[in-house]
Amino acid sequence: MLIADEVKRIVDMKSVCQHLGIEVTKSGFCSCPFHGQDKHPSMKVYPESRGFCCFTCGEKGSVIDFVMKYNSCSFWNAVEWLNSAFHLGLPLDRPLNKNAAEAARRAKERKQTEREQKQAIERMEYD
Repeated sequence: MLIADEVKRIVDMKSVCQHLGIEVTKSGFCSCPFHGQDKHPSMKVYPESRGFCCFTCGEKGSVIDFVMKYNSCSFWNAVEWLNSAFHLGLPLDRPLNKNAAEAARRAKERKQTEREQKQAIERMEYD
């Protein structure tokens, strides 16, 4: 299994946008960071394919493509950034095996559960 495929499977596009401070609407649209002022959200974030497409400038691709463009970096640097930013724990120095992929998926699920629990507590404290 390729590391890039595993990153794309684990990390969703909406999480990448949120991590970078890009607000995504309930319908999956956001202002595109790749062309001038985007007064009306024109970039669609697709949860199923974990990709994106801007209907104004035409930029599209996977979470890795997005990070490469956003950070002006290479493919490998984008994979390293996603691995670090989302605490995937993928072994970037060797081929990925099934055990490492499963461990990374469980770690991602734990992080998501922790975030959801923290948000629920914050909502309760706010109310």
